[in-house]
Amino acid sequence: MLALGEGYRFREIQGAGEQIFHIGGTSYLCGAESNLEHWDYWPLSVMYFNLKLLELPAGERFRTRFEKLLRRFESSDGVIDRFPEFAKSQRYADMQTLFAQLEN
Repeated sequence: MLALGEGYRFREIQGAGEQIFHIGGTSYLCGAESNLEHWDYWPLSVMYFNLKLLELPAGERFRTRFEKLLRRFESSDGVIDRFPEFAKSQRYADMQTLFAQLEN
């Protein structure tokens, strides 16, 4: 909302105005790996989402800032490899929908 207030524009995706995607707080990026299933994998979804962003070409400039997260999982696929149950969650499904729309 702050970015919009500052005049920045974003590419709208399907569902804009109908759905709100709240990814979560960045405090989960450095937290301990306890209770990652909380709120349908909310803490894990934050890490997965940020890794997906870092994998995009535009995310390259942020990779050194998130080096600790990259060392921890290596990639978004590393999250799934380590926590396969996350791939069955609604949060994961929502993110797949969101990223598919961004690729179009």
